[in-house]
Amino acid sequence: MTSIRSLVFGFFLLTFLLSAVSGQISESPKTYRAYRLAPSDEGKNDPSFHAFRQKLLEAISRKDAKFLLSIVDPNIQISFGGEEGIRAFREVWKPDDVNSEVWDTLAQLLRLGGTFGESKNEFGRRMFLPGSRTTMAASIFQQSSPEM
Repeated sequence: MTSIRSLVFGFFLLTFLLSAVSGQISESPKTYRAYRLAPSDEGKNDPSFHAFRQKLLEAISRKDAKFLLSIVDPNIQISFGGEEGIRAFREVWKPDDVNSEVWDTLAQLLRLGGTFGESKNEFGRRMFLPGSRTTMAASIFQQSSPEM
């Protein structure tokens, strides 16, 4: 008699659990609203910076290494490993080579826009570019001459 009670109890328990579980399984998954974060670009709000950026974009399209090297900070940091200066920039990025990654990388960064730093003499976007040799490629332009 005990085994029949156990069997009946087990059957009811199993039926109850299966109905409870099936109710949870049949619930539709929650949906979430998608948000898009568009890049911001404060550069177009500053006429002198906008003019500088246009000149730089033109130099990039011509792959003008002379112009690019004329605006590179002499103390530019190339990596997290301490490589710095124009010599290191030339060794890593090879701007004299028209097939250098520097041209596409700079073009991508400039197209994405950026924001000014607190002092308004820094402009940039910190980011990771897949396939790039560095995790933060050409992220900040610093105003150091009246041209900019």
